[in-house]
Amino acid sequence: MSVTDARVRARRDSVQLVWSAQNVTSCVASGAWSGVQQAESALWIKPQASGVLTYTLQCTGLGGISSASATVEGWLPLAVAQTSYANFKDVGVITTLIPSLYSPHAYGDFLQTGERILFQTDLTYSASKPIELATPAVYRFSQMLNGGWRTTLGFLSASGPQPCIHPRQSLVADFNGDGKPDVFIACHGYDSAPSPGERNQVILSSPSGMYTLSDASPDIGFWHGAAAADMNGDGTIDVVLANGREVVLFANDGHGHFSRVPGNFLGGLVPQAAWWTVQITDVDDDGILDLLLGGNNFVYGNCPGDPSCLNIDASTVLLGMTGGGFSRAVRLPSVAGQPMVLDFVVTGTGPTRAIWIDRTSDAYSSRTVQRVSWRTLESSVIFTSADKWMPWLIPLNVNGTWYIGTDQAQDNFVPVRVP
Repeated sequence: MSVTDARVRARRDSVQLVWSAQNVTSCVASGAWSGVQQAESALWIKPQASGVLTYTLQCTGLGGISSASATVEGWLPLAVAQTSYANFKDVGVITTLIPSLYSPHAYGDFLQTGERILFQTDLTYSASKPIELATPAVYRFSQMLNGGWRTTLGFLSASGPQPCIHPRQSLVADFNGDGKPDVFIACHGYDSAPSPGERNQVILSSPSGMYTLSDASPDIGFWHGAAAADMNGDGTIDVVLANGREVVLFANDGHGHFSRVPGNFLGGLVPQAAWWTVQITDVDDDGILDLLLGGNNFVYGNCPGDPSCLNIDASTVLLGMTGGGFSRAVRLPSVAGQPMVLDFVVTGTGPTRAIWIDRTSDAYSSRTVQRVSWRTLESSVIFTSADKWMPWLIPLNVNGTWYIGTDQAQDNFVPVRVP
């Protein structure tokens, strides 16, 4: 038995199964097919879903019984979730050796082959050198081949602007509404005085299969934390950004072009202050998206006379309402000596619902994982050490058991089991 192609796109393409048996009196099919079959024939197969189909044929003759099998893997393009949180933390990402440590990266089925591809950004400048010498980052896509990420060339258009100097976060979502993953890149620019900031960028899919790079909007800022979701209920994926002084909503026009929404997006529930970290997910498990904010005790820029800009050693949940906006703010406990909030993960249901917070010190010289029970707001430090900081946390499913860890093997972090 053989197949003309062992992997085929489900619902669209077909593959031919061919078999031949000699000196037999009867053949019976099992597995993905059934019934009595001829000793020699062929069959066209069009898988209707993703997964592996096994075709087995058992033939009987005077010499006994013999069987043969062939498999066909049907695949579909991977679906794009409605939030950047889900596209990074809820898609089954595992720990691998990322080619560049601390590279803002993300994952998506960019080639539309049913396989997750790595998008990463590599810095090429040093903040210890004058700003005039700052060079743009490098954007690249990589496939997992032979157990390692290998750069894939040829589908990011060379037209458009140069990559930004210092990407801080990469968000995957469908920003232009064609069902394919796109990438929003939050950029803060040269990371030293005078910290001029820069524009965010977006990489969008096209009907040709090529991806194109453009500025997300004309707004320049020290854009640090970012998260994507439909925040205004119009069916398009917007982006929320924090720049160390305020949290800003950028509305999407449905084609991947963004406009800053004026006013206080937070509804006055918390101050526009030294927020640096953002995530969007359903924290209280009511089916409505909530906003997680992380702050610390220093601020980008200058806020003279505004005490809210200082000493924001806090993390806060803004609970969303049906139709948009937020109903109330819930302040989460701090951890002494670990003021800088880098990331959030939410796990469990009911009494096990918990927020995991990735923290570090002022000098980025530690790594601390905090767990906060959502029902009681009871806080516990699950792990802390003087090792270097970790940019983010993800849930890991290892043989059916859930852990909190990272996707970068270089972090050398032993995952913590989720109770």
